[in-house]
Order: sequence, then C-alpha cells, then structure tokens
Amino acid sequence: MKNNKLLFKTVAEYFEKIENTSSRNEKTKYLSELFEVANRDEIDILIYLSLGRISPMYEKTDFNIGVKTIINIYSKVASIESKDVKSKYQEIGDIGEVFESIYRNSVGDPLSINNVFNILKKITQIKGKDSVDNKSNVLIDLYKKITPIEGKYISRIVVGDLRLGFSDKTILDAISFVLNGNKKDRKLIEKLYFQCSDLGMVAKISIFEKDLIDKVYIIPGIPLFAKLVDRPKSLGDIFNRFKKVFVQPKYDGMRCQIHIFQGKVKLFSRNLDDITEMYPDIVNLFGEFPVNTAILDSEIIGVDSDNKFLTFQNTSQRKRKYNIDQKVADIPVNIFIFDLIYLNGESFINISLDKRLEKLKDVFQYINIKNLFISETKLVSDIDTLNKIFRKYIELGFEGVVVKNPHSLYTPGVRNVDWLKIKKDSYVGIVDTIDAVIIGYYYGRGVRSKFGIGAVLAGIYNKKEDRFESICKIGTGFKDNDLVFLKKKLDEIKSDEVPDQYFVNKNLYPDVWVEPKYVIVVKSDEISRSKVHTAGINKKNTIGYALRFPRFINFRDDKGIYDITSLSEIEIYGEKWK
Repeated sequence: MKNNKLLFKTVAEYFEKIENTSSRNEKTKYLSELFEVANRDEIDILIYLSLGRISPMYEKTDFNIGVKTIINIYSKVASIESKDVKSKYQEIGDIGEVFESIYRNSVGDPLSINNVFNILKKITQIKGKDSVDNKSNVLIDLYKKITPIEGKYISRIVVGDLRLGFSDKTILDAISFVLNGNKKDRKLIEKLYFQCSDLGMVAKISIFEKDLIDKVYIIPGIPLFAKLVDRPKSLGDIFNRFKKVFVQPKYDGMRCQIHIFQGKVKLFSRNLDDITEMYPDIVNLFGEFPVNTAILDSEIIGVDSDNKFLTFQNTSQRKRKYNIDQKVADIPVNIFIFDLIYLNGESFINISLDKRLEKLKDVFQYINIKNLFISETKLVSDIDTLNKIFRKYIELGFEGVVVKNPHSLYTPGVRNVDWLKIKKDSYVGIVDTIDAVIIGYYYGRGVRSKFGIGAVLAGIYNKKEDRFESICKIGTGFKDNDLVFLKKKLDEIKSDEVPDQYFVNKNLYPDVWVEPKYVIVVKSDEISRSKVHTAGINKKNTIGYALRFPRFINFRDDKGIYDITSLSEIEIYGEKWK
C-alpha cells in the first residue's frame, strides 16, 4: 500500500495535462499515471473529483454555488473590486482561469486530496439560513491555502464545469492500464461498473482487490445499469433464433429502478438519477411492501382523469424539483413491474427470465395495490400470435411490444438479441424517431440570428468503434424557447477542439463543438445514404447513413449518451449497401 499522501496540487497538475490534450489515448495515459499514485483510501475520492464531483453519479451532492457568488469570493480573497473580477470573467469565460489570472499566493503546507475533498464535502452539507455566506467563508479560507492551479480546478468543480473532456469509459480504460498497461481488462471492469455504478468502488476493487473483481456486486440502494433492448431485423428473425419468446407491452413512459432496503424506498431513472423525491406517491406505495430488500425494474406511465395513458412527454413533466405535490395531483401514474433483479439478499441477474418472473409473481400474488401492476407476459411461439398481441397493445395506447428470450439473464448495461423491441413505427420497416446526442451547433441566420443558434448537428453511437458519428443536421421543430434553452446549456459544455470521441466529415463541422451530454428525440421520414454523414460509413469511407428531413421532437433527459440509438439499430432499417 502506498503511504505518501496524494497532494491536490499533483492532481491539479495532471488535470492540466488532461485538459491540454484532445487525444483520448493521452487522456487515458495521464489518468492511469494519476491513479497509480493514489492509495486505497484516496482512489475513490480521486475518481469522483476527476468527474467534477464528490460522490458517485447517483448521489445528489450539489454545491448550489453560482458564478456570481464565486466572483464575490474572488474579490475578497484577492482584494480586487468585484466589478473588475466580473469584467475578467466576461473576458475569459472560464471561472477557473479567472482565479489563475488574479491570484498569487505563497501557501504554507500543501493540502492533500483528502483535505480538499473533506472541505468540499463540508460545503455541500451547509444548509439553511445564511448558507451562502457560510459556504463562501469556507471557500475563502480554502482559497487562501492553495496555489492558483489548485483554485482553478476547485472552482470548476464547485460550479459544475470541470472541462476535462472525458467520460466514465475513459476512466475504465485508465483503470485497466493501471492493472496491466493496456485495455485488456476493460470488459471485466466494465461488467463490475454496470452492476454497481459507483466508479470509486470499481476503482478500489479493481486496483486493490483484483481477486474479487468478478464477484456479483448488486447492492440495494446503489443503482445498476439497466439491461438494454435491441431491434430485430424482422419478425421472422425472432423465431429463427428462439422457438418460444415472452412478449410484454412496450410502454411509452419513464423507466424506473425501484430499490427497497433498510425500511427505505429509492427510485432511480434509466440514467441512474435519484428521482425518489419527485415521486412521493410511488414511495408511499412501497412503504409497507412485504419484503426486506428488493430491486425491481419497472416503467412509470402517467394517466389522465379517464385513466388513459399519457405520452412520455406528459409523464416526464413529473420529473421536477418544485411544486411536486401539485404535479402528483395533476399527473397520477401507474407503475408496471416487468422484472425482478434482487430479492431478500439474493441477486437474480444470473437467473433465467422465466424463473425471475415466476418469483416475481410469487411475491405479488397476495398484493393488491392501486396503480401498481405486474407487466402482462405472454409465452408465444409463432408470428401470427405475436401480431395479434402487438395490435392489442397498440390499441391500448402502448408503443408496441418487447420480445424476450425466456432463458435470458439480466445483463446490466448490455444490449443484445435477448430483448428486442417492436414499435409501431419500426413494425412497418421505417425508424420514425431516433434518440441522438447533440455534438455541435451552427449559428443562427435570418430571424434566428438573435438566438445565436439555428441548427444542431446530432449523432448516434457506434459501439464497435466507441465513437459518435453524425447522422443529421437539424434546424426544424425547435420553438423559440427551445433555442434559448439550447444556447445556454450548450455554451456551458463548449469545446475548443473536436472532441476525440467524434467522427464528423469536415464539410459538416459545426460553428461550435460541444461535449456529448444532451440527448434529443429526432423524427424523420426515412433513413437514406449520405456522402457527408459518417454514421456507419462503409469500408471505402464514402457513404454513411443519414436521416431524411429530420425534425426535433423533444429532449430526452432520462437517457444517457450511451443509451441512444445505436448504429446496429440504424443498419437494420437503413437501406442496404449496394
């Protein structure tokens, strides 16, 4: 075990190296070097700070300190008029670099990463009256003890804008490099991550307890990545693979992972966000559930006054921080449980679906709770029966069906042919909508010049190449308030260089690149071949896929950037190569 304390100044210096390279391989190299000097009690803290946080992604630990407050703090620390600090910020546009430019200090004993982490954690715990002043005082005291480069990254962490340009996948690669100098163990580490979603825990186990890395780490209260759904090439292809399949309705709602443990109920979205406070009505339903511990996979779908299902856009209005009680009354929800992941101390992810559903029915057979249902499941062995069930669910207002291999395991974060979705649009052979990530935007012209944004470039994920490839340029479907929102949010994640994860034709380069973060739903007439878009580009590197007449529909904040429409889905419904 390493005995020397890791200094935060060392961390900041590595952050600087990472920020100054656009190469993902270089970023991975620097991260692995940094991870190697951390000891067992520091590695999880280092991982969180590397992502601009002080906790795992699923925990809410907000600083609630804005740029305006930081400017006032800088003014006191550096004895400079706040208007001059504000002017400097407007000139530079980066609150971290502002600290570097105005602050010069010969500090005393350097602070360790643990020192800084504990101070930052203390700030998030300050609540109530005068909390802004109390937080400011803690930060002022911290700034007086550190160097300019340390202050640069501490400030960015506090305002939620670290700007290092890498994702959790890069961290997984870096952990593998620590173990053996290459990406050989990446899949093993990723499997662990998909089970527990705590990158700090993943790093600690992988680096310091490698012999335990292949254990099952399903822990109630810690969300796991959801098992993903693919699309079939055709209905006939389903029964070429499986003699019999389970068929469940595909809901147009919000996927929700329900955790019951220690007398508590926690709810997590598909994107691993803690949404417990947004759904007090669901929490109440499970308050007296007759189990000690459980993890359930479910879908939340809103209903109107006639108990008819609402669309995803309407249901998603329940995800809010304020006026929650009013929204509970306005948009009641039904919960459909379609899988069992964990029950009373036992993980079910390595147990076949037929046995998981059988156990789920055993648990629910004596439960009669309004608005809470087990998803209807039918065992089907022919296309005609599948067609009848499909039409039935469409008439009931569902999106379609999900077809599942009865012997499939629950593989967190994995998309394969064990679970296949058949939607109303894909049923007729055309992908009507896709989920895409925004990778850049173009300045507005004409009437849109006042917004500073007129169109966005969007892409899909190519898992094999581990990159985002452009599939459409979208300028229609946006309302004025959508453009205002987009401009504000996208400017917060601007990139001065082409992010290493992107593959875009130079003729399509946007005016402003952004880091991959925001997922949108895009509607189109069809998928066609393109000489400018790079999605699924062929071996000659001349033709890719593109959406014809793409239109923006809505934002999809419940999906992560790796949960968007994949290249394999596009290939199924796109024109075949000639």
